[in-house]
Amino acid sequence: MAASPVPPAPAGTPPTLLPAPDTGPSQLVVHLGGWVDPVRMRGAVKGVLDRGGRKPFWRELDLGVLTVGERTDALDGLLAADRGSVGSPGPPERAALVRLAWERHLLVLTARQRHHDEVTLRALLRDLLRAYAVPGTVRARVGEPPAEETEVPLTAADAGRLTLRALGLGVDLETVVRGAWTVVLAGAAGRREVVLGGADLCAPPPGAPAPAPGRVTVTGVRAIHHGQPPLTLVLRADPGPLQLRLRGRRGLFGTEAVRDTADRLAGVLRRLANDSRAGVSHAGEFTVQAAQLVG
Repeated sequence: MAASPVPPAPAGTPPTLLPAPDTGPSQLVVHLGGWVDPVRMRGAVKGVLDRGGRKPFWRELDLGVLTVGERTDALDGLLAADRGSVGSPGPPERAALVRLAWERHLLVLTARQRHHDEVTLRALLRDLLRAYAVPGTVRARVGEPPAEETEVPLTAADAGRLTLRALGLGVDLETVVRGAWTVVLAGAAGRREVVLGGADLCAPPPGAPAPAPGRVTVTGVRAIHHGQPPLTLVLRADPGPLQLRLRGRRGLFGTEAVRDTADRLAGVLRRLANDSRAGVSHAGEFTVQAAQLVG
């Protein structure tokens, strides 16, 4: 089961789209090498993020005097506090500059509904460093990662049994799929994390001069996403057999989150199709027994 660019919609009845909202914020922890001027970095961050109409809330934190254990606890507290206060009713984005040592800093960016792949993250970091080095230098905003679709691994035999099951329950097939989709989203994974090297993200182009001594550089990025990323279930059943695909934007975590969700959805639908104890109401709600079948 592989992800593919979103294909053109076939002629005929348009597919049913069942969107799922983003259930949690994303955070970027950018490791910076070199001495950082907080005033200039604040101007660079605000300049780059403001271009999209998203005004970040800024704060600074000095953890340089703490022990390693105290520093870890304080950083975990910062990440948790920013996760809990970003978005409605709080600011759409939060930015924090954390000093660890004289030439070691972290730039923590927290936002909802902002997702990056390596291309857009690389462009963001280059723009931040450029705006820091030359204040007022902000390029045009980079677009979002492209959308891709991943097939839900449901065989023709599974789809046929599911159709018969829906008839037996006295509901249409879309109602059954909606019920399964709701259950899958309720059990979404709580956290995903990936670590990227700064050399890969901010490597200078061939032939470019080496960074000047003392210049701020990105030495690594830790990307964290909490909850279910925004996905749309694409349902096609008329004309032809049931087809289910998950549509989402390509991200730093590859297609792992989408594949996991697709596999869990297929599992719930198979259980519903094959277990006589499972039921679903006209409102698309599972019975208690069906909820217990979700593994």
